[in-house]
Amino acid sequence: MGYVFILYTFYLGWRICRWFEVKSDFSYLRIVAAPSVGTILFTPFLFIISYIVKLRFPSLDSISFSVLVFSSVTIACELMLLRSRFKKAGDYLNETKTSLTSFDFYKRHWGFLLSIALALVITAPVFFDALYLSDGSLIMKGYMWSDMTLHLGLIASFAKGENIPPEFIAYPFVGITYHFLYHFFIAVVSRLGLEPARLLNFLNIVSFIQISGICFLIGRRVFRSDVVGILGFLFSVSALLWQFGDFYGSTQEKVT
Repeated sequence: MGYVFILYTFYLGWRICRWFEVKSDFSYLRIVAAPSVGTILFTPFLFIISYIVKLRFPSLDSISFSVLVFSSVTIACELMLLRSRFKKAGDYLNETKTSLTSFDFYKRHWGFLLSIALALVITAPVFFDALYLSDGSLIMKGYMWSDMTLHLGLIASFAKGENIPPEFIAYPFVGITYHFLYHFFIAVVSRLGLEPARLLNFLNIVSFIQISGICFLIGRRVFRSDVVGILGFLFSVSALLWQFGDFYGSTQEKVT
């Protein structure tokens, strides 16, 4: 259920990006920007609802209520917007199926698809090796324990619904000045049945896919070459992984 909610949030971001579709390459940019647009725009909406419910009705589960209201409102709005297009849904699905099964589709979009595939293949092993669950214990590589324990603690405090108004978990009664909405979003999704460690890895991989897509678009738009964009991503991700090699070192810590 957690992955469904994440993908639904990304879908809403994809729908919003359609309002600004004016360039020939925007279909690529729309895909790249959708995760960030959906998360950034709708997480404050979830937090505000949860905040009001927690203050007015402390006995209610504020996070579950906020998810229910958010899903109901957005689905209702989406159905109203798409009501006039239901008759075209079958033709659209058939056209999409034909495109995905044709060689010409992959020939025309090979650069963009390759940039996404490279980001997935390169970053997924790194993140899932640096932070993962094993036999009920959380394994952290390198020095991640020094920072990740506080992040996971903040996520847990939101997931339990006990950190509204937001405070630092290490300093009680001190209002938080950190950009906590990212942690709140992870807490909301974790309440829907997804482990925070896996969710962090998933969102990190999505972020690198976005970076890869942006590098590809810069190469195509500025240098008129898809290859330049792909090489630019490979160079940047190699530099990042080398720079943080010590951070994701071979040592590991176990948190039970």
